[in-house]
Amino acid sequence: MGPLGLLSAWWGGWKTWLQSWLRLCRRIAALPDGRRIVLLHTLQVLESPIYPHAKRAVRETATTIGFRNPESWVAYSRAMKSDPKKAENIWRAVRARELTQGHWAATQPGSTLTKLSNPQLAFLAEVAYQEYARFPWGDV
Repeated sequence: MGPLGLLSAWWGGWKTWLQSWLRLCRRIAALPDGRRIVLLHTLQVLESPIYPHAKRAVRETATTIGFRNPESWVAYSRAMKSDPKKAENIWRAVRARELTQGHWAATQPGSTLTKLSNPQLAFLAEVAYQEYARFPWGDV
């Protein structure tokens, strides 16, 4: 391969990289203000020194042995009763996931591919909550 071939390969790589960045910029620019702010907030969370602690907490709760047993819920139910605001927020999060699943399935009648996983539902509901918290009146 001669020098022009190397230059052509180098330029092809840069061109592909530049095109992908331009596509990303166009996608971000096309988002309504509320969604752009949520995207920025998500990046800030991922870069935050708190995020590794959240990952650790999720891993710990995801691997808690016996959590499906009724006796493990006694302490949890007491904690819920002692803090009604926290209990309400937990209920709202669970309900938002159920409604998300129902609304999505309703758009695809008869399809068996509409069942969303728990992580998908949790992420979708949380991102939507973050946008709602900033713009409860809808997109600006």
